[in-house]
Amino acid sequence: MVSRFLALVIGLALMAGPSFADGTDVRPKGDGFEVAEVRTHHGSAPAPAAHPKPKVRYLKRHRAPCPAGLTAYTRWVKTRTTWTSAPKVVCLSGPPTDTRPAITGAMVLRALRTVRLPHPTPSIQPARRTLVNLDTIFSAPQAPLTRTVTLLGQRVTLRIRPTRWVWEYGDGHSATTTTGGAAYPNKTIAYRYQRAAKVQPRVSITWAATYRINGGASQPVAGTVTTTGPSASLRVLEAVPVLSGR
Repeated sequence: MVSRFLALVIGLALMAGPSFADGTDVRPKGDGFEVAEVRTHHGSAPAPAAHPKPKVRYLKRHRAPCPAGLTAYTRWVKTRTTWTSAPKVVCLSGPPTDTRPAITGAMVLRALRTVRLPHPTPSIQPARRTLVNLDTIFSAPQAPLTRTVTLLGQRVTLRIRPTRWVWEYGDGHSATTTTGGAAYPNKTIAYRYQRAAKVQPRVSITWAATYRINGGASQPVAGTVTTTGPSASLRVLEAVPVLSGR
């Protein structure tokens, strides 16, 4: 009976987890990431540091299956009121210096795809009506954008720029440019319709980006995003020559 009682007490103590000098328990709740403080683990929980406490701490393990040359660590996470250990042992080649989770290029690309980007309707001159065989001017200039998102608790700054415009003229023809054009008298992007019709031209813009994590070095985003704006309404008319005289 006594042995069963002792086993029950030990089991409850293990479930509750070790306590720290400041009275906090070791129970899972929340997460946070800061520079780690490494301390040798001797089978008991680490005491909090006297200086400002790190939110994440790696602790050495003396008996853990790690490849030769690597050291085993247990990762501890500090929340507002509790400590908890991660379920996996980490094998590192040296002392950990930063316990923030790694932000991958795929994560940044997914974030870029969620950013609101312009979906412009092309500006057309002459507007609403044009003539067959007349230079019809299209434009949709776009300036670079800067957006900031938060990934895994870290600040990611995106510098987004347009790189390609695809113009669909509404008559089955299209063109690709690396500029958004400009208004008359600029004719960078001009098109001549060959027959009278009612058309709905539109433009698609492809955006590329670079990013910085917490103000660090700039890196290219491995992928692009394309936005397509609403169609414009344009009527193409055929001019009829009329002779006049006195």
